[in-house]
Amino acid sequence: MAAPHILIAGSGIGGLTAAIALARRGFSVTVAEKRTGFGETGAGIQLSPNAGHVLEALDLGLAVKRASVVAERLVVRRWQDGSRLAEMPMTTAGAAPPFRTIRRTDLHTLLLDAARSLPGIRLIVGRGLRD
Repeated sequence: MAAPHILIAGSGIGGLTAAIALARRGFSVTVAEKRTGFGETGAGIQLSPNAGHVLEALDLGLAVKRASVVAERLVVRRWQDGSRLAEMPMTTAGAAPPFRTIRRTDLHTLLLDAARSLPGIRLIVGRGLRD
């Protein structure tokens, strides 16, 4: 019996993460993307420890660690003058993985490379689901 086939609309962070997770569990996955290229789509994102656990489970922990930085604290400032309104630590002793920040394009590239390396994933670029 052939592996079940899944169709995912969109090759953004969510679509690629889902495709990798499904392919690693034996599903055949097609990811359809309307865009014809991938470029900068936003400056940066934060990865909570829960997101870090997901990426580690997909064997991307080391790649994410290399492309990101650990957030030590969060500082909220007043936009008018930059004065500090609040601050809180973002690290906890022994928490793995830590709270991280990463450029959106770097995370997307890591996921795209991982998806391209898996034989169970087929990427269709430049075509939407109705094309």
